[in-house]
Amino acid sequence: NYWLNIIRVLDCNKNKLKNIIDKLIENKIEVRPIWQLNHTQKKFLKYYKYDIKKATLFHSSCICLPSSTNLKKNKLNKVIELINKIK
Repeated sequence: NYWLNIIRVLDCNKNKLKNIIDKLIENKIEVRPIWQLNHTQKKFLKYYKYDIKKATLFHSSCICLPSSTNLKKNKLNKVIELINKIK
C-alpha cells in the first residue's frame, strides 16, 4: 500500500526492536510494531490453510514509521537521523 511506511531492521531480535521503538518514542516519534499477524489471532486460527513462511520473520523485525500527507521533510529527516544513530 502507499500510506503505511514500514522498515525492516536486519539482524534483529525482540530486545533490539523494542530498544529502537523506545528510543524513537523518547524523541517524540510515533512508531510501533506492525499489527499482529492475522493467521496468529485466535479468531482466525481455524482459517489458517497454508504455511506463511516469512510473515513471522517480518513481524519480529519491522516497525511502522510515521506516515502522513502533512509529514514535512525536516520531520522525515529527523526520523531518518535518529534511526541511523540507534545501535
